[in-house]
Amino acid sequence: MATVENKTSNQEEHAFHGVAEGKDSIAFFGQGAAVGVRGDGSTWHGVAGISTSTTGGHGVYGEGHTGVGGVGLTWIGVYGETRGTENGPAGVWGEGREGGSGVKGHARAQNAAGVAGYHLAEDVDGGAGVLGESMRGHGVRGDGVVGVSGVGRRWIGVYGETDAPTEVGAAGVWGEGKETGDGVKGHANGPGKAAVVGIHLSTRGPGVFGRGNPAGLFEGNVVVTGDLILAGADVAEQFDVVSDDGDVRPGSVVVLDSVGRISTTVQPYDTRVAGIVSGAGDRAPALVLDRESDGVDSAASASERQPLAVVGKAWCLADATGEPIRVGDLLTTARRAGHAMRATSRVESIGAVIGKALTPLERGVVSSVTTSAQGWANESSDPDSCQERS
Repeated sequence: MATVENKTSNQEEHAFHGVAEGKDSIAFFGQGAAVGVRGDGSTWHGVAGISTSTTGGHGVYGEGHTGVGGVGLTWIGVYGETRGTENGPAGVWGEGREGGSGVKGHARAQNAAGVAGYHLAEDVDGGAGVLGESMRGHGVRGDGVVGVSGVGRRWIGVYGETDAPTEVGAAGVWGEGKETGDGVKGHANGPGKAAVVGIHLSTRGPGVFGRGNPAGLFEGNVVVTGDLILAGADVAEQFDVVSDDGDVRPGSVVVLDSVGRISTTVQPYDTRVAGIVSGAGDRAPALVLDRESDGVDSAASASERQPLAVVGKAWCLADATGEPIRVGDLLTTARRAGHAMRATSRVESIGAVIGKALTPLERGVVSSVTTSAQGWANESSDPDSCQERS
């Protein structure tokens, strides 16, 4: 086939111009063993393609093992630009069919990005360097030593926002640690700066919410500048239980043995009295001191150690068969195992007082009287199994 050559030196004049007006016709067709069509530009584009189609026509269309390939020796391999403002225009658009990626980038140089996005406007806010949207999956997903990394020069490194309904567990940022990793982890080096900060912008919810066993773990000092609100009723301290005493339960009045273990009381006015086992009825300890377990409750740990109420209100087992218990009465150990009774002897009560009754018991034996204990046990209450003391 002959070589065709045409030269022009006039500005904006075409060396070759082809017009094809038929449907599916082609103005220029090139076929070669290596390159079908080649364009060399000394100051601008080697090949320029322009489409005025409004139905998805391409300025340049490539089909092959690689549809369109570009190699930039000093700048950009493939350049795309758009001036559209409607229907989601894009300078470069990639669409993956049958499992392929819409746009994929590879980089080999150190600190180079496989895909980089830049928003260059400086006089407006809110433009994204990279935007990812997904109908059913991840808008942006990163796999690597660091999956997704963000560096904020003026504000936020990584920003997440959600408008999803609360019932689906929506979150602006979601972190999930598999087996050995933490869900969300933060590091800070600046003085007074927090590694992780949670701020609720109204008064209708917590700044930070934790759920688990334990719900929170702190290594180091904890500073609270406001109130510390605890749901329980007393401050308790754990004690070892005598191994062969299976009657020690919430609400029981207990005494100490020679090595500091606790067992149910079996004699009146016992000066070895330690207090009341916390947790009977509707009263649960707000704070447990000297806890040796990791917070995981088990039958074994419950039988080996029990919390005694030291401050607050708790229900205790009470016996009013001999004397009625009225509000304000001092309580001491009773003959009935694990029960309290009204202290009628001031002399015998010295060193044997458990606390003060906060609820009455006219007669009989109940599993609950509310009390506020002295010494180790400050309170105990359980309407069905104890007398409350104060």
